[in-house]
Amino acid sequence: MPASLRTAVASAATTLALLLTGCAGPDDGRGDHGRIELSFQSLAWQKESVDANKQLVEEWNEAHPDIHVSYVQGSWDTVHDQLLTSFEGGEAPDIIHDASDDLADFAYGGYLADLRGLLPGRLKADIPGRSWSTTTFDDGVYGVPFLQEPRVLIANSRILHESGVRIPTPDRPWSWAEFRRIT
Repeated sequence: MPASLRTAVASAATTLALLLTGCAGPDDGRGDHGRIELSFQSLAWQKESVDANKQLVEEWNEAHPDIHVSYVQGSWDTVHDQLLTSFEGGEAPDIIHDASDDLADFAYGGYLADLRGLLPGRLKADIPGRSWSTTTFDDGVYGVPFLQEPRVLIANSRILHESGVRIPTPDRPWSWAEFRRIT
């Protein structure tokens, strides 16, 4: 398994374990066997990611016999409408994999749990503040960022030098206004 996938899987496992510990109260979600029954909707779509998520759920279930998690396969194509409908109907999954831009609607709508009291300090320290800002709304934290897609622009430095524009650096990147002006 590539290191990047291993890191994503480990982060997802941490997130899953973290969220599962605080999802249900003592009388909530008890199934026929007296154990808590939870559902985890994953949007993983690549075979390796789907397999890794299913393996994490299996490992969780083996390690926590009193809390059973069912894996539910979701789709990026329909997730917002599916979640909105399931929240309104009271049938939403207990643990949800979703994009941070979708969280705002559900956080402000009162559908998501504030995770602030459930997050261990080590987890909070391991994730950059800018990433946490994508899951924080009105001082509540409604998700755990575990995957970031790097988006980069590549430029020909010779052309930039010849044009006379300031070359951006990691310590002094272009502002959006500067980027718009230069482009």
